[in-house]
Amino acid sequence: MRRTLRDGDQGAIVGELQQLLNRAGAHLKQDRDWGPATDRAVEQYQLRTPGLEYDYRAQIVGPATWAELEPAELGDQPIGELLASIEGLQTERRELFEDLRDRGLPGTAGFAAAVAFAQFLGAREDPDGSNVGPEIAPLVDGYPLAWGLPSSYRGAWCVMACSSAIRISCGIQGLQPDDDARSWRARWALTPLGAFMGGAAQLEDWAIEEGRFDSSPTCARTGQLFTIGRAASGSDPSDQPDARHAGMVLWDNLDGTFATVEGNASNAVLWRTRTLVEIRGLITWWDE
Repeated sequence: MRRTLRDGDQGAIVGELQQLLNRAGAHLKQDRDWGPATDRAVEQYQLRTPGLEYDYRAQIVGPATWAELEPAELGDQPIGELLASIEGLQTERRELFEDLRDRGLPGTAGFAAAVAFAQFLGAREDPDGSNVGPEIAPLVDGYPLAWGLPSSYRGAWCVMACSSAIRISCGIQGLQPDDDARSWRARWALTPLGAFMGGAAQLEDWAIEEGRFDSSPTCARTGQLFTIGRAASGSDPSDQPDARHAGMVLWDNLDGTFATVEGNASNAVLWRTRTLVEIRGLITWWDE
């Protein structure tokens, strides 16, 4: 059993706590120091997780919080890992997206894409670090075919997930067993992106060329895409200093932050909060 932690604690065990909170959707620097940011992340996690009222009132991370943060295991089969990945997208917010989808409100393109992406919350790579797996297959399958790459190619999939959410929202059929490269690319040509994009630099270049990249946004709109430096993203690490990550806006929090849905975030599709000042820019991929 792990020891109880509280504000001001430091060391490797605090680093493990920060890692688990990030895996549950927080955005913390793993500095092994329980400071204000970690304190807020603990409070938010406990507030949205039933059964942690005592730890919340006592302002600690005790056995109950550790038990919720750490996936339970039965033999070799982890259970609860999906719940840890979902990061608390609350029931009323799921219902909100279902309502947006069903009602066809103005701004359908952005709303529909966000709804399509949000349906994959909690989907994980299997195994972790592989960039593949049955849960994320609808978001990544067919990328090598689209670009003439070896079928064994397994690239970072944050932008693939954004592309696929847009394709799904447009009602365009996914990869079929009898697809060849020509038919697959032709379907992707019908999407607003015009292709199955897989890299944040590629996405940015397209947006800049099309006049769709806002590098100084003052607000975020549902369905917009964003890019951010990968070092600050919580995505796969890279030895390239200009490596980037991307995701999709769910809603603006009206306080300089916005909620997102992101693929390849700690090897899963997660809900996160980003700030307008930390991102590289926002992309409006649909025609106004």
